[in-house]
Amino acid sequence: ADCVRYALIRGSISSLAGNHDPSLVARTVQTGVWPAERALSIARLIPDAKLRTTIYTLLLKTKALTSEQRLLAKREGLAAAQAVRDEWPRAEALAALAPQLTGELLREGLAAAQAIDDEESRALVLAALAPQLTGEAREAAMREGLAVQAIGDTLLRAEVLAALAPLLTGETQESALREGLAAAQAIGNEGSRARVLATLAPQLTGKAQESALREGLAAAQAIDDVDDRVRALAALVPQLTGE
Repeated sequence: ADCVRYALIRGSISSLAGNHDPSLVARTVQTGVWPAERALSIARLIPDAKLRTTIYTLLLKTKALTSEQRLLAKREGLAAAQAVRDEWPRAEALAALAPQLTGELLREGLAAAQAIDDEESRALVLAALAPQLTGEAREAAMREGLAVQAIGDTLLRAEVLAALAPLLTGETQESALREGLAAAQAIGNEGSRARVLATLAPQLTGKAQESALREGLAAAQAIDDVDDRVRALAALVPQLTGE
């Protein structure tokens, strides 16, 4: 009976934890409303692996975690990302976490990326990991990422090229930025379009940069969800000049 009661209590707690908005949890930690340990405890109880990864990723972007807590969040976040069943959502989770990975966890993340069968999903993660990699591992990740230019998915193409462009030089970089901007401008979803254009804009110059910022701002202002609109504008506004 006690085992059944415990299972029911844990199930109820997990259900409640799953209702927490990741952005709100991270914000409460960043502002000091919650201690980091409370947020980490909530993250562990979330049954959905991708949502669990999202909370760990957002917590890692705050400056409120101790070095021990950061290492724990990286480990548990990576484990959660690898537990996502379907390849595309798993790739999204791994790509979001990628900038936080170092050392042995970076090698584990690379192995997880290479184990993804779908080439589009794999390219997304490799592009996100490439800045942290060195030597042949970086070169291989970049080669596979750049092959995404032949893929029809405009959002994926724009995200991968935006991530890889800072690692490129010369004509290869210019080509990647042109392709990335064209792909970003063709993204149908306003939130995604604003996000990718905000990422590309600092890498562009002249009229291309002006176009990216103008279209990104218009896309951000068209986002229905207030929180998403605020996040999109926060990424774009600091880049605007006094026009």
